[in-house]
Amino acid sequence: MRSFLVLIVIALMAFQGGCATAPKKGRVEEMVRPSEAFTIRKVGVFPKTFSPEKEESITIRWMQSQKGKTTVEIHTENGERVRHLESIYPAGEHTVVWDGRDDTERIVPAGVYLYVIQSQDDQGRQATYDPSFTTGGEELMVERFTFDKQKREFQFILPRAARTRLRIGLSPFLHLRTLLDWEPLEGGTHTLGWDGLDSSGWVRAIDHPDLSMNLAAFALPDNAVILKGKEEFSSHMREGAKQSSRSGLYLHALHDRANCRDISCRVEFPGLEKDERGLPILQGKTLVRVQLEDKDRNFMVNQRFEVGFSVDTVFLFEEEDGQDPFNFEWNTTGLSPGEHLLTVNLIGYDDHLGVKTVRVMKK
Repeated sequence: MRSFLVLIVIALMAFQGGCATAPKKGRVEEMVRPSEAFTIRKVGVFPKTFSPEKEESITIRWMQSQKGKTTVEIHTENGERVRHLESIYPAGEHTVVWDGRDDTERIVPAGVYLYVIQSQDDQGRQATYDPSFTTGGEELMVERFTFDKQKREFQFILPRAARTRLRIGLSPFLHLRTLLDWEPLEGGTHTLGWDGLDSSGWVRAIDHPDLSMNLAAFALPDNAVILKGKEEFSSHMREGAKQSSRSGLYLHALHDRANCRDISCRVEFPGLEKDERGLPILQGKTLVRVQLEDKDRNFMVNQRFEVGFSVDTVFLFEEEDGQDPFNFEWNTTGLSPGEHLLTVNLIGYDDHLGVKTVRVMKK
């Protein structure tokens, strides 16, 4: 009977894949568990918009799962670092305050800035919070866009923080003024006043039957903050700076921020005499010269643009192949005597516009 039981035990051991061996003396069997992931989460900032010139600041908060050497960096939209904050933090919730100053303690120019959080623990594990290139850039549907003519106020709701542009014109194509030129705004309800005039102050657009208004917006990244001030940040995209490769981004979200704006120009009438108010006196065929301002010349000559002319808001002429300077021979023979308004539109093929309206005199 004992031999039969021994055979059963041997058979069971063979069925389980081999013979059992006694553990070596002093050996301790341990279960190895994978390391807990190092994460940064529950990230937020308050307020979203601030003005260092008014001694305001923002507080960035986050939670990290492990103790680590943590850096909080502030970057421009074009990838330039302006502030580096670093410390050892234990696991848990933490905050850091940014007062709008760079590493040399100077207040940075107004604009949009991005905060990035990185940490590394004593085992070399790393955690990063940086949604700069995975969020933002999509066109937003602005809600409840209205204009109260009596109050002369626009009102609209942004579903989230965005760069916003508001243009005023006359249908179908005449551009008269840009009230918001990709201004960064927080999500929520906004009210904007308008005096009813064009950019020159000579055209009372508010009463025109063909008045048109266009409001567009594209989302800012989740880690964006808006710094208000007098001086606008104007740095160009750094060479080799990282850009989002996501599809479906809005056209203007892909532009270098320094060159995504309205165009400026001047209008001249070579050889014409002027009246006592300084207005050019038109005679027969008149040469009109349009020149880009110096700050826009290099930017615009590298892209195609059109030049359009209107007299007293009525279309006159358009050239699809704009040049700098652009010369136009204006036949003023049929123009009635008196004061008139000549409006020049510059239309970039990347959806950048410029407008200049000047007064002229026909005798």
